[in-house]
Amino acid sequence: MKTLNIKLFTLVEVAIAVGILAIGATAVVTLMPTGIKEKKDAIGENYAGIFTGDAKAYFANLSEKDFSALADLPEYSDLFSQNNSAQPVITEAVKQDKVSTDIYDTNVPGVYIISKSTSSTEDYSAQLVVWQSIPPGMNSNILKKPGTAQAPPEEPSAFNITSGTVTNTSNANVKFKAIGSEWPDNVYFRVKIKEPGKNEYTIYPFGQNVPVESTSGEFDLSNLPAGTTFVSEAYGTLGGTSYSSLSTNTSKVHTLKNGSPLPTDAPYYGQKSNATLVQPYLDDDGENIAIANDQIIYLFDVDGIVKDYQDLVILTNIDPVPTDSIKTSVTGIGISPTNNDYAFELSSDTGVILDRNMMKNISKGNNPDEAQYIAPNSKTFSANTLKMKTKNGDNATLNVGNQDIIIDGKNIKINSKTANALSVKIWKNNSGMGQWQIQILPSIGSIDDGTTDPIVTPTPNPDSSSNISTGIGVNAELSWPLSQMDYSKRQKLRFYNEYYNMSEISK
Repeated sequence: MKTLNIKLFTLVEVAIAVGILAIGATAVVTLMPTGIKEKKDAIGENYAGIFTGDAKAYFANLSEKDFSALADLPEYSDLFSQNNSAQPVITEAVKQDKVSTDIYDTNVPGVYIISKSTSSTEDYSAQLVVWQSIPPGMNSNILKKPGTAQAPPEEPSAFNITSGTVTNTSNANVKFKAIGSEWPDNVYFRVKIKEPGKNEYTIYPFGQNVPVESTSGEFDLSNLPAGTTFVSEAYGTLGGTSYSSLSTNTSKVHTLKNGSPLPTDAPYYGQKSNATLVQPYLDDDGENIAIANDQIIYLFDVDGIVKDYQDLVILTNIDPVPTDSIKTSVTGIGISPTNNDYAFELSSDTGVILDRNMMKNISKGNNPDEAQYIAPNSKTFSANTLKMKTKNGDNATLNVGNQDIIIDGKNIKINSKTANALSVKIWKNNSGMGQWQIQILPSIGSIDDGTTDPIVTPTPNPDSSSNISTGIGVNAELSWPLSQMDYSKRQKLRFYNEYYNMSEISK
């Protein structure tokens, strides 16, 4: 007969067993959020790929209905702050009408909401930001074809600062704005300006004998040439004594740009600090200046006795004057074999030139679909430069999306983007010897003033209606999930596409 032998566990053994179970349960619970997060990330990436295609299709359809809508898209600087955060961060609260498959418009131009739901459950939500930009040097404004979002190249500063002297690096419009003053008496502001090749002169943006206050408004200077220097000075009176920020003591003024640390000097008894005056222009930590790359903040300390740098605060904008440039690519030039309106030359890197006489012997179709391509490795011709000019230097305008470029009396020179040739195609505009059309596909590297380059002068033809039009490059960024209000912590995907006004090309 077997005897049941019951062994009782000690309290210590029970405690150890419970502890082991607790550790195991904790490990499982700890791993669950990681697994859930990875699953959500995978879902987000899958949907991001889907909505990339949906967004491209939406803007392609929009361009056919209203091409000007793309030209009205904001530029990059209007949508993003210097720390690459969308301004403002759009939430569900501002979602507007549905404009396409799961794409919703908002009350902010260029910003959309992406929302995908199954029944009443939202599977995916994202912010879609769309913009156009004119890239420096006319390089392609593609940032990175689908992949992880990358910040665009930082725009070069519009100025240099050396010991408080500011020099603009390109032709610029300059604006002065008074932010505030804690000087107990009258304080004034003047700027000494030296343009290249001219004598120095002094301006008083708010009046020569007019005290400056935060309500003094703004003062503009237009189109100052590159290389102009600015030395700004605050001066004031107190108890019959005159004080100035300019002296052998150069520490009386701080010239601050984006990212500069804010001086932390304590204010004079009872006065506001410089941090209070410039609060709208500080980063989230309140320690550094957060303004655009074309802005400067001056903090003046007039007397230098109590250095608190809030006797006068001035905001200065140095905005480069826009230069003529084409956003992405030329898509249709009307030309005639008798040099009627535009003279043109397509030239190769070997110096061979394709002109109108050669074109007469080229077999051409009568519409873009039948066009003959002149591209790299073509049997006919390989071009890497296009040059053209107007008849007798007459007035002419290149229509480029939402802007016009005046080329009066200039030769325009279009270069290929890389060592590869321009991708070009040619077709007849009609069955006679009238005008042909030439299309430069997206392969432009730069567009220069080629006035010094020799090119035949076209003969006048008042009946000609040749023109140039361009496609528009659209950059877009998806960032998700929308519920993550901290933009820097979202996943991001950037993509780029070009759209053309097909009705214009087919003329």
